[in-house]
Amino acid sequence: MNVLTMQDVRKSFGSLEVLKGISLTVGEGEAVSVIGPSGSGKSTLLRCATLLETMDGGSLAYGNDFAATMDAEGKSVYADKAALRRIKSRFGLVFQQFNLFPHYTVLKNVTDAPLTVQRRERGEVRELALSLLEKMGLADKADAYPCQLSGGQQQRVAIARALATDPKVLLCDEATSALDPNTTHQILELIKDINKKLGITVVVITHQMSVVKEICSHVAILDNGVVEEGVSVTPRSVTAAQAVNMTNYCTGMSAMAHHFGDEIQVVDVGIADEYDCPAILNRKILPGTRNLAREPAMTRQEAARSVWTGMELARQAKDEGVAILGAGEMGIGNTTTSAAVLAALTGLPVEAVTGRGGGMTDAGFLRKKQVITDALALHRPDKNDVLDVLSKVGGLDIAAMCGVFLGAARQRLPVVIDGFISVVAALCAGRLCPAAEDYFFASHASHEVGYAAAVKELGLEPWLHLGMRLGEGSGCPIALRGMEAACAAAEGMATFAGAAIDDSYLDDIRGKDCF
Repeated sequence: MNVLTMQDVRKSFGSLEVLKGISLTVGEGEAVSVIGPSGSGKSTLLRCATLLETMDGGSLAYGNDFAATMDAEGKSVYADKAALRRIKSRFGLVFQQFNLFPHYTVLKNVTDAPLTVQRRERGEVRELALSLLEKMGLADKADAYPCQLSGGQQQRVAIARALATDPKVLLCDEATSALDPNTTHQILELIKDINKKLGITVVVITHQMSVVKEICSHVAILDNGVVEEGVSVTPRSVTAAQAVNMTNYCTGMSAMAHHFGDEIQVVDVGIADEYDCPAILNRKILPGTRNLAREPAMTRQEAARSVWTGMELARQAKDEGVAILGAGEMGIGNTTTSAAVLAALTGLPVEAVTGRGGGMTDAGFLRKKQVITDALALHRPDKNDVLDVLSKVGGLDIAAMCGVFLGAARQRLPVVIDGFISVVAALCAGRLCPAAEDYFFASHASHEVGYAAAVKELGLEPWLHLGMRLGEGSGCPIALRGMEAACAAAEGMATFAGAAIDDSYLDDIRGKDCF
């Protein structure tokens, strides 16, 4: 059950549109982070969720209780005061700057809302408050004033105050940004316990990746007012950063390639964020694959352009004298699109082809699989039409790599498959042109669960079993060394006759096929 649902939220301040059609759902017991750079609308979204700001458009509900619905024009229509008062008891709010009443003691700060707003019995509220302060490690501070506490202690009081109203959801607005690293860790551990041990849903507004990785089951990335499904704990901005880092030979793949003397070409077919790096070849089709949970990933024409772009890259490589290619990628959330494509092409269950990608909690993993399942049901891609599958549930990176595999075969160039995303792209190419598969070489067995199914569909066997799960094309430089060794042996190794060895001792073994 969803405990918080925001649909198509819009909010402007004068001529500045801060929130542009935001939709966010938070399930019961989840720990969700809304992350994004300063000015992206994170705090405004939270203030709308907690009724501190009124939305211009969209709906807001806690459970089945609507604080605001939409009229025919999409404008927000709020419930009456009695309903809003009831809804406010469903959530607790923790602010960045604590916002404690300086003239109240710690105990009075915690008991004030339950007594004056909820009108609960004084003895019950006092007992609850003291119990909460004890859980916060502040049992001896009940009679102290906020000015007598450290920042970390004040934030613990603020959390206790929020919990005292018995909320279903705890919303935290940059709750650790004003704290030192050690205190931040302590507060995060406390929030984690509130989520895990008390079963309270937690929504954290932050720009700190340490917060996301420590406590959150899934992430909503807010960037210029656009929120995406929480299928990865890594923010989208990492794509652009790592693409640039590849050109500087300081990622896993590029460091190995540089060591071995392999050339790399980083190609942008859909990086959403801005960057300044002339070494990246700009072949952008779109500024990011669209959200398959709500709409097709791209149009059929955009999918075809992506494939053609990859084919052209292979042709250019051949023209430049390249003898062998390796295909890898850098993209956040692309194990989700790859699993969706693989499930669509093969008919295999989503559970059989979906892994945890770069790592995620159990709750996040369940959400990832549900997003894929729902997307397949929504778009119903035709398994016999690769472009239909790519356009509905694929990604720009998968489509472009599909083109690289097709283009390599067309140019009679061997091409090395990297990991999960790469092998799904190769499978797409093989479905479009089965003869192209003769040029594909599987490098390593990816840790991602769907890899084995995809490589089996291609009839290939990876020869490196190293537990690799990095992506980027990192299996390719290693595989190329094995291929060089095989070619060296085939070219330079003597036959028995050439080595002046009498091989008649093998006649009996050969006759009985004893090898």
